[in-house]
Amino acid sequence: MKAAVWKGNNKFEVEEVPQPEIPPGGMLVKVSACGICGSDLVKMRDGIVQPPVVLGHEVSGVIAELAAGEHHQFKEGDAVVVGHHAPCGICHYCRHDSPSMCSQFKSTNIYPGGFAEYFATGGENLAKATFKHNVSHPLAAITEPVACCLRSVHRCKVYPGDTAWVVGAGFIGLLMTQILVRRGLQVVATDLDESRLAMAREFGASAAFPARSRKAINAIMELSDGRGADLIVQTAGTSASYEGTLRYIRDGGIINVFSSVPRRDRLTVDLNQIYYRDITVIGSYSPAPQDMAEALRLITTREIAVEPLITHRVGLDAVGDAVEAIYRRECLKAVVVL
Repeated sequence: MKAAVWKGNNKFEVEEVPQPEIPPGGMLVKVSACGICGSDLVKMRDGIVQPPVVLGHEVSGVIAELAAGEHHQFKEGDAVVVGHHAPCGICHYCRHDSPSMCSQFKSTNIYPGGFAEYFATGGENLAKATFKHNVSHPLAAITEPVACCLRSVHRCKVYPGDTAWVVGAGFIGLLMTQILVRRGLQVVATDLDESRLAMAREFGASAAFPARSRKAINAIMELSDGRGADLIVQTAGTSASYEGTLRYIRDGGIINVFSSVPRRDRLTVDLNQIYYRDITVIGSYSPAPQDMAEALRLITTREIAVEPLITHRVGLDAVGDAVEAIYRRECLKAVVVL
């Protein structure tokens, strides 16, 4: 089968690779669409994976073959979204609502990756992280990032009427904006790109201003009656951006860490600010199966608009070009379509 193999230095080559064997209780899926995630870029940038490797995990496709055994509601030919990790549901981490820290979650995956004609996955993913769908495959491929945003927001104690500052109006920031607006929050979005700020306004943001603009701070303070933001969601940035936003969180507010920073970047924080001001800092990494199910429902019912966010649809031979476009900020979201 063909796959777009990362060779290093943002270079991808389409090569013939072995079609994966089906693990016990698992399945083989013919890929129809796979999103290019920011974490794919981080894995390449920070050396988390080593070339040559097939990346891609935001996948939608059709079940080509099932391993022998009972598979309940699934059959060959089903259109499915597949989570690349599957928690056990019973360990200490799962019972404490930390499924992405579960050892089974970390050990399960899809093989070789979504930038290929086929992938295989085991019985854990089939049983707990596979969902049938009836929308277009490029839209279905956005399920996983929507689910990541949903879990992150679920973990934050916020209420209708609260004020949220979404730092970064890229693909994730615009998903976050929609989810928070849908929850009844007043959202202020900031970004470097005016076209992205315009989309944030279209999605219901109460205000959207360039990053580092005093107008954004004024809007936050006005919407919150001078308290500061109830919630700050960091979807992009560096340690400097975290340090810059801390002063505008209200006493008792929540900072949602929802992006990685360059590996050698370090944050300097006055811990007395956290202590005396009763500030909560929440990290959120990857979704649980129930978040995947909810995300797919919201996409199917169009309660979350994802189609306007897909600016590039490319074939396997253009994965490298799409990655370069993302780095140049010319691409909001790229989906590989097979």
